Amino acid sequence: MSKLLSLTVKGIRLFNPDPKDESTQTIDLDDKMTLITGPNGSGKTTIFEAIQYALIGVSQENSGGIGLFYDRKVLGKEQYTAECRLKFRGVDNHIYQIVRKRNITDDLNREISQILDEQGKIIYSTKAEIDFQIPRLFGSSKSIIKNVIFCKQFEQTWPIEMAGSKLKERFDKIFGIEAYNKAHDEIYKALKSKISELKEENNVYPLIKKSFDKKKIIEQRITDEQYEISRIKEQMEQIAAEIAEKNEKQTRYNDLNNLISQKEGELKGIIEQIENYKKENCEVTKTLNELGNEEVQIIDELESIKIDINSKNIEINKFKNEIEQLDGEKKEIIKKLESQRSINNQINDNEQKISKNKKEIKSKINEIKELIHEEIDEENFSKIIKEKQKSLNNEENSIRVETDKEKTKYEKSQIELDSKEKSLENKNKTKNDIESDLIENLGSTDFENEYKKYKNEQENLQKLISLDTKSQSIYEEFVSESRSESCQCPLCKRKFKDNSERDEFIKNELEKVLKDLPSKIASNEEKLRKVSEKIESIENLRDKHFIYQQVLEDIPKLEEEIDTLKSKRDQNFEEYQQIKQNYDEIRSKKEKFEHEVIQLKNSIDLLNNDCSSYEENIKRLQSNLSDSIYIESLENSLNNIGVQQDKLKSNIENYQKEIDEKSKKQISLYNMKSKIDRVKVYLNNKEKLNQVTHEIDELHILISEVNDWKDLDKLKTEFGMLKGRKEEKEIALNRDTYELENEFKGIEDNIRENY
Repeated sequence: MSKLLSLTVKGIRLFNPDPKDESTQTIDLDDKMTLITGPNGSGKTTIFEAIQYALIGVSQENSGGIGLFYDRKVLGKEQYTAECRLKFRGVDNHIYQIVRKRNITDDLNREISQILDEQGKIIYSTKAEIDFQIPRLFGSSKSIIKNVIFCKQFEQTWPIEMAGSKLKERFDKIFGIEAYNKAHDEIYKALKSKISELKEENNVYPLIKKSFDKKKIIEQRITDEQYEISRIKEQMEQIAAEIAEKNEKQTRYNDLNNLISQKEGELKGIIEQIENYKKENCEVTKTLNELGNEEVQIIDELESIKIDINSKNIEINKFKNEIEQLDGEKKEIIKKLESQRSINNQINDNEQKISKNKKEIKSKINEIKELIHEEIDEENFSKIIKEKQKSLNNEENSIRVETDKEKTKYEKSQIELDSKEKSLENKNKTKNDIESDLIENLGSTDFENEYKKYKNEQENLQKLISLDTKSQSIYEEFVSESRSESCQCPLCKRKFKDNSERDEFIKNELEKVLKDLPSKIASNEEKLRKVSEKIESIENLRDKHFIYQQVLEDIPKLEEEIDTLKSKRDQNFEEYQQIKQNYDEIRSKKEKFEHEVIQLKNSIDLLNNDCSSYEENIKRLQSNLSDSIYIESLENSLNNIGVQQDKLKSNIENYQKEIDEKSKKQISLYNMKSKIDRVKVYLNNKEKLNQVTHEIDELHILISEVNDWKDLDKLKTEFGMLKGRKEEKEIALNRDTYELENEFKGIEDNIRENY
């Protein structure tokens, strides 16, 4: 049962629109009876009119010649706000507050109506909602509030004063009889039509039963035939699957035959290549054997050259010993010159001869030098070496530049790949986070379906609440009508025997339903509140779901880009490794050449040093020779020196020839290396040939498997037989169906003729 708790009035009749203390214009209505006393004009009627205005939104136009709202000119204001707040406890035991405000101006009187909950939150704000919810929450209809509860004292005699149609009209408004009578008439008409239809159907029932039994028999036959057809269809599907499998194997067999013919053509070409490779292999083995023999000869010659060099060193040491002996003889000659000053004339003559001999020795020394320089030609040799080194350095630099380029390309591709992988990782992380949020809040990632589900649930709950509130007001009217003096059932207009039967009917039928309705409405409203909160939380996830969809679209693109970058990186790395290998080969070739050049240079330097030391010894001999006694010995020694010089000259020529031969052998070794590389290529082709032969063996195995698939024609004939059986069954089923339809048409024609 509802209960009024308090009333606050502002700007209505004599109540101030802007009070200094709002509590002075608030009336608290206690649990006990509240009496309002006072002289005329003190505002007793105003309180009832304010309650009526709060509950139904209308009031008497005037009371004692005074309107409900003050004229603003009387107050001396251009505008003011009239306000009425009524707090009450509803039938659902919750506290509500009705607020009605009206802004009073010349042009417009705009009203604001709201229903607040216990915390002051607005729950209803539109006029239609408020007019519908107040009777439900208060527990009384609008007409009862207006004409019964808040009926004025001078109007309380309207049941006596009114008569005839006006009185009936007033009661009909209070109890809502018009709608009930209309519904009752419609139900009565529908009941009458249904009774007549039932009579007609009872007459037709035997014929329908007979046709129904026949239909059952035919349906049973149809089900049996359908079962047989389904069984045949299953067999046909199995056979069709087998035929499809056999067809697939047949196409595979044809493909394999084409592939075999193609591979056989390739095999012929490869066999021709193998024949050519065999011929080349024989030639290469011959050249390798020849090169091996030449290499052994070169090693032997190198060892003999080393032996000759050692022997030449021994001879040089002998020459040094002879020079030392000549120094000793020079000292003896100086002593003899001091003791034999008497023979100066002979010495002068001998000096002239010696001077001549000196010139001859000098000319011979110059000849030796020219011969040495002509044979060795150090400048040309160093020039050749420098050109060779320059070419090797240029080749090394070009390969180094190419290596650096490939290295930078590889590093760039690696950096780009790392950035893409990082972005992919971030995308996957955001995807997983959003997915976990969606699963946590929705239970799945299907945002739209979950949102529609909760939206439909919200609409269904709103419809249930509105239906329950309407049924509550209808049942309340039924209760009030049942308690009237007519003492008849409001549903079927049946007269009750006595008041006890009426009370029992109200208690068991009406009040029981009314008692359950508030709790049902409250539970549905609670469910509606939870569903609304859930929809708000889902709405907050819409942006995340949009991001989630974008991330799902971006991830496959990123993965594809990463795969292309990885393949590109691997390709760059392979190119880099190949170039690095070429660079290492050039570097080893250069080092080998430098090592050989340094050895030759060292041997030439040794020869030059020996020549220079020999010249110095000759000069010392020339400066020390002053005695004519030793001219003959000097001539003899010079002759010996000439012979030795000839030997040295021949040795130098031999060395030069050996150097030329070594360079030729080096060229032949390079040619041999190129032949060896060709042999390696041949070996790689041989590996490819082995791979092709392996593939051909696999193809032969597949051919042997395909030869087992020759039962395809048999399966096709079985499939054709089953197909024929299926068509026969379908024809029989169509015939039975046609007969059944004809029988039904005959039954319908009989029914039309009889009725």
